[in-house]
Amino acid sequence: RRVHNAVSLAPPIDTRDVWRSRMGISSCDFVVVMAAAFNHHKDHATLLNAWGHFTRSMPSSPPRRLVLCGRMDGTHQAMQDLAGNLGISHEVLFHPPIDDMSGMLGAADLGVLSSHHEGTSNALAEYMLAGLPVISNTSWDEFAGSGVDESQWVPPRDPEAMAATLQKLCEDLPLRQQLGKVNRDIALRLFDPDTNNEHHARLIDGILRDRGLIS
Repeated sequence: RRVHNAVSLAPPIDTRDVWRSRMGISSCDFVVVMAAAFNHHKDHATLLNAWGHFTRSMPSSPPRRLVLCGRMDGTHQAMQDLAGNLGISHEVLFHPPIDDMSGMLGAADLGVLSSHHEGTSNALAEYMLAGLPVISNTSWDEFAGSGVDESQWVPPRDPEAMAATLQKLCEDLPLRQQLGKVNRDIALRLFDPDTNNEHHARLIDGILRDRGLIS
């Protein structure tokens, strides 16, 4: 049987308005967050290229910001250069790691994970626990049979598909709200720490008994 990670979100330290003010983002902006270290595996390049397609398809409205939050090494400088080459630097905020992830996610409208592949993504679980709709290139096996809306999945390394999903969710607030609510309900069920710790304990107990190490 599948045993999920135990994932929880601490209460936010600061409010949505405080976080948006701190990041220089207005209350009416459409805000997308990706929380991931800068490395080739996380594939920020696909997201940045998708953002370029997205902004060209909706050149005037609504105001929007892409927040990339993660350790600023690895591919960080290359991604800053790519944003400049794509002409989207004014819409992209590179943010160092933070202690108040709940607060930052509370300031967002959508969470994205553009990795080539993942096992269990805690970032994706945290997006869902925060009540956000998501776009992900990976990790959907984790949610098989859970009732998650798979329209939030896009193929890896496909910026055009990601851009189309960005545009759809940007334009449809009721859909974002519906997906966010369902995602939160699923995440609370799948990643509950007490439940999953019990599952892990039973799994370990069964393995030890099968090997005759305990009776």
